[in-house]
Amino acid sequence: MRRKLIMAAAAAITLVCSGPATAQDDDHGYITVRTTQVKTGHAAQYREMLGKLTASRKAAGHSGVNVFQSIRGPVSTYYMVLSHDTMAETGVPFESGMSDSDWAQWLSRMGALIESSQLVTLEAHRDLGIAPPEGSTANMVILRTRTLMPGNNNEYHDLIEERLRPALIAGGIKGWNVSKVVMGDNPNMWFSATRVESWEQLDQPGALADMNDRQRESMFEDMNEMTVSNNVELLRWIPELSY
Repeated sequence: MRRKLIMAAAAAITLVCSGPATAQDDDHGYITVRTTQVKTGHAAQYREMLGKLTASRKAAGHSGVNVFQSIRGPVSTYYMVLSHDTMAETGVPFESGMSDSDWAQWLSRMGALIESSQLVTLEAHRDLGIAPPEGSTANMVILRTRTLMPGNNNEYHDLIEERLRPALIAGGIKGWNVSKVVMGDNPNMWFSATRVESWEQLDQPGALADMNDRQRESMFEDMNEMTVSNNVELLRWIPELSY
């Protein structure tokens, strides 16, 4: 279960860094994700409490957050996602926007609703991203996660850059991003996430649909040889808890 929580968190993360690098950007960004497993029967109370935190942070002018829930995977799991330009920014203390007494009370009430919680830092590979359509909304995110055998991270990056990304672009995919764990879990874990606007979009042919079986096998042959595990999940963005 713990591994699945972090996999799903990555999807949320990659959604924040939605486009490829520009001339002014570094090739990388960093994202922190608070992954929370909510106790059975306490989802409504959890969402109410999280809404209070989001409102207080927004009113105090703190940086925005995005909140997601797994809907195909660990379904009682929520993710609070914050993006950063540098690793140093990930170490800045979290600001609730509340007074000390209100924050202590909030933590006490929230603690009674949570089964487990974990904080992970990922590196967003902006150089591998494909920008989404202008003005589109990512109501859902398809997450694919791969855990590699040690020593393959650089080769895996190159395979995405040289083979997979060009094929996805040629297939017309829009809104695709890649990230990797740097702290808080297995550093050989990579994530790719695809934006989805509606359930109907899931019925459409995939970006590699025009390839035959042999072409697809050739595309992923080297990746699969270095892969320990491979998983696909689906997340839903919660706009009322995000800003």
